[in-house]
Amino acid sequence: MKSNPSTRLSLVDLALIFTAAVWGVNVVVVKIALQSFDPIVFNSLRFALAAILSWALLLITEPNSRPRREDLFTLGYLGLLGHTLYQVLFIYGISFTTAGNTSLLLATMPVWVAMFSVALSIDTVRVTTWLGLACSILGILLVVLGSGKALGFARETLRGDLMIIAGTLLYAFFTIRSRPLLAHYTPLQVTTYTMTSGTLALALVATPTLVKSNFVTVSFAAWGALLFSGVFAIVIGYYIWNSGVKILGPARTAIYSNLSPIVAMLAGWVLLEEALTLRQFTGAAFIILGLLVARMRGNRSISPSSLRKMK
Repeated sequence: MKSNPSTRLSLVDLALIFTAAVWGVNVVVVKIALQSFDPIVFNSLRFALAAILSWALLLITEPNSRPRREDLFTLGYLGLLGHTLYQVLFIYGISFTTAGNTSLLLATMPVWVAMFSVALSIDTVRVTTWLGLACSILGILLVVLGSGKALGFARETLRGDLMIIAGTLLYAFFTIRSRPLLAHYTPLQVTTYTMTSGTLALALVATPTLVKSNFVTVSFAAWGALLFSGVFAIVIGYYIWNSGVKILGPARTAIYSNLSPIVAMLAGWVLLEEALTLRQFTGAAFIILGLLVARMRGNRSISPSSLRKMK
């Protein structure tokens, strides 16, 4: 996927918008699947499907590709962080906190990506990107409050909140540490190699529950949801995400993830007949405004060297 990050609406921008839309719909799709599947079983199965498809695509399109020996450890632990630990923390974290808290905490991921990018000298972050991030988080807050979901940080939700924050930090780290690898590998290679270790670890975690599962009772809708989630949300979604990280950089790519709540909101309205409010529409407008601001071309940026000059 080739594009120029300075164009007004590039191919990679459109692809990331598509990915955010898929991930937004996937929220509703997963809700349908979890009516029949145990959460950890569902995750292990969709990642297994995604890993098989990724390897098939890689062998067809890049048959001579091989990971370098010196990168095996990095590819392995990134898969564990970005796929296994993140998924486990998210699944169990959301059961100990509110949906509102979860949405808001996940929305901070682009901020962590930007901060890590600067701190680890992986990328410079423009001032317009920081302004766009702030605007986007305000929009997420309005969407959550407008949905009527409980929002509040208290002792009762602390365990779940900490798990969601930990998962968000891990995925942010996964995103920025992928960029150096993308200098040597294609997005499909990084997607496939990291997914392999992540899937194997997820299978180990899920095995005790898998062996006790009764798949006869799983509905056709749930199997369809698993297929959609594995193919579109993971294989295609992660490929486009890694392409964005390679072309636009981690911070500018990450902010697109905050478009997902808008699509989830609309999908919930269409598929689950969930009501929409004016506050939610206002929040959606702020999220889109934040994305537009983040894409503005500006000369000022924040980097480790500029931070040292400020001291």
